Order: sequence, then structure tokens, then C-alpha cells
Amino acid sequence: MSYFIERISERNIDAFVKIMEASWGKIPSRNYYLNKFNPDYAGIKNIGFIAFDSVSKNPAAFHGVFPQIMNFNKTDFVVAQLSDTVTHPEHRRKGLFKLLFEKTLELCKKENISLIYGFPNQSSYPGYIKFGWSHPYNSIAINGKIKMSLHNKIHRKVLNRNFYFVQEK
Repeated sequence: MSYFIERISERNIDAFVKIMEASWGKIPSRNYYLNKFNPDYAGIKNIGFIAFDSVSKNPAAFHGVFPQIMNFNKTDFVVAQLSDTVTHPEHRRKGLFKLLFEKTLELCKKENISLIYGFPNQSSYPGYIKFGWSHPYNSIAINGKIKMSLHNKIHRKVLNRNFYFVQEK
């Protein structure tokens, strides 16, 4: 099979939703993911790629990240969290995960993303380890205050959510 690749965008977000539905049996909220891929406060958007089957034009796989701002020592950095990586069941074991991972990594470098972190599930974890990612801790300790964007402050206040960073001992 052959594939063509497109960067994730508002124009093709429905393809992402179709892959999620086929792979996980659920339909995610289109608007939820549009907001995750396009955070106003990070200054960059749409960091990820969708592979499409060249013949059928159906979406086959996706890999991307959600940009965020992190403040460390009073300096802001653009960082990113791994998003839901997904491959349609009919297109698994064809090298799409690696291809899209590499393209996403290139784009992250181009966009000056300083750090990528994630919480891969049991399906994608072996792939990330194979690609050279490390897993030095089960959780990370951060002591001190974390500067949040106004959006996150409002979100936290309105929804009464707490953010915890826990250290494994």
C-alpha cells in the first residue's frame, strides 16, 4: 500500500475523528481536538500528521502533539504533550507509526519546541522505547509554583480542578 501525508488542520480534523472511531470504537469531540491542536496561548498550532491511503483516500494513521507553554526559572518555553497516536486497524504493521513520529519530530524541531513528553498507552509504549525515548521515572517531582496561562487558571477555577505533580520514592 502507498500513502500520502497531510499536516493536521481544521480542514482534515474529521479524518482524525474517523481513525479514532475505527480504532477505539468511540467518536471523540471534534471541537475538543480542534482546541487541543490549536492553543491560542502557545503561538503554534497543528503539530501532527495524518496518513491517507493513496487509493481509497481514507485516513489510515495519525501522530502529533499538543503545544503548551512551560515556565522554568522565569523563562517561557514551548513544549508539547504527545497526543492520541492512532492507526486504523486495516493499516497497522505498515510502518506508519514510525513515519508519522519522525515527521512530527521534524516539525517540532522546526517550530522550536523545547521538550516533548507523554504518557503512552500499552500499544504505543514499545514503539516510543524503540525510537529512543526513555522512561527514567514513573512520575516526576516538581517543587514550587508552576506558572499557568490565564486560560488554564480560568479553566481550573471554573471546573475546580487541581493539578498534582507527584514524585515516586
